Amino acid sequence: MKAVVEFAATERAAVMRDVATMATQAVERGARETPRAYLVPPDGDSGRRGHLLRLLLEAGVEGSVAAGPVEADGITYPAGTAVFPAAQPLRQYLLEVMARQRYPEIAPAPDADILLPYDVTAWTMPLELGVRTVPVEGEVAGKLVKVGADWNPSVPAATGAGDVFIVPAGQLGGFAAANRALQRGARVARLAASASAGGTTVPAGSFVIEGLTAGVRDEIAASSGVTGLLTDSRPESAVPLRRVRVGVYHPNFGLEDAGWLRFVLEEASFDVEVVDSAAVASGEFAKRIEVLVLPPLEGKILVEGPRQHGPAPVPPEYRRGIGKEGVEAVRRFFAAGGTVIAFGPAADWLSETLELPVTNTLKGAKREEFRCPGALLELAVDGASPLGTGLGARIAAMVEWRTAFQTKPVVGDQAQTVAAHFPDEPLVLSGWVRGEAKLRRRAAVVEVVRGGGHAVLFAFAPYFRGQTEATFPLLYNAVVERMAREDSPAGEKGSRS
Repeated sequence: MKAVVEFAATERAAVMRDVATMATQAVERGARETPRAYLVPPDGDSGRRGHLLRLLLEAGVEGSVAAGPVEADGITYPAGTAVFPAAQPLRQYLLEVMARQRYPEIAPAPDADILLPYDVTAWTMPLELGVRTVPVEGEVAGKLVKVGADWNPSVPAATGAGDVFIVPAGQLGGFAAANRALQRGARVARLAASASAGGTTVPAGSFVIEGLTAGVRDEIAASSGVTGLLTDSRPESAVPLRRVRVGVYHPNFGLEDAGWLRFVLEEASFDVEVVDSAAVASGEFAKRIEVLVLPPLEGKILVEGPRQHGPAPVPPEYRRGIGKEGVEAVRRFFAAGGTVIAFGPAADWLSETLELPVTNTLKGAKREEFRCPGALLELAVDGASPLGTGLGARIAAMVEWRTAFQTKPVVGDQAQTVAAHFPDEPLVLSGWVRGEAKLRRRAAVVEVVRGGGHAVLFAFAPYFRGQTEATFPLLYNAVVERMAREDSPAGEKGSRS
């Protein structure tokens, strides 16, 4: 940092001149090259759309909002459409986060392999957030009003009249609104089927909230980024929800994904606690929680802990896994009716440990056959499944592991549902992957029910670094499914009033 400050002070004139030159060149290129602008129409989830707009504006990107209908490339867009012109100083940043990435395949020698990426190759924000954007090649015609970083789209908390507040499905903030309403003592339910309310049809998966004052209701709606409708009565298909406690396994040796999982769950106001290795090994966790979340860990590391690396010895208590006792405790928890959610290699381990009718078809795949360090791939979602409720038919998922599921015929009292799969078509939306064909027609999210126990297996991280809001609902739905059950694995365990 000292070197940067010293250089800027010594070469102040050159730095200021070069910055101004780069800004001028960016404006000139944006005026003559395509895309000329990016549009963000006022449709879809207003909360996620608002998040994208705030991220761009807070970064210093210049933007405007249509005061009336605007036209671009022969298509008319409604008032409220956000417009980000490419002819601006931050043109390159705008293109970098809005365009789809195409990783260059460069071989250092004729017969050599390409220089392989070691980290994520995609970061397209509209895909990660699940927000529709439109790149345009021509001018945007119409009245535009420039907005700054403090601008916030005006969205009403509720329309209609009545004491029953319904948050239509498809809004990510609906999960936070439901949880915050429960924390304030409200009655909360979720529609099991579409219903008519307030003169309109609301889809299955919508949240129904009763028992709040208008002030508290509007406060929750604003903090959650949702808009809803008011009506006089609760639809018949509404299934009551209750609060449950979610335990996220944090290995004693630390794991970033465990922190990201907690962050994403806590952002939606789920009741979350840390479960360490000792709590799993002793089985104590089962007395406090109803949902156990296992972050992506190889099975051997999950059970035994990591190997000692480096010259400095790490105390044994910081290297331990859950042990054989923990393996049995997880089995008992599932058999007693608990919900276990696992990701990537941990999902592979869970399937083997619980003897689920699911296999990982990429297990043991060599780097020459399959490699995906982080790419946004197309996912087909079964909206009729409990985990796919409120999601679109196609979304982008950040894939970074060698995990893809194939289901087997179920026997006995088991049932399974494929909530999402990789379709049989080109999958790469942004980024790079080798061996894409090995993913096609494979399951990406599988739920297995045996007795009262639920196991939810993810081939990817729906919570990826707290960024991929388009796939958050898959994780949230797995918890809400437990909230809709009247029973708990051990009486009142995990419930909160």
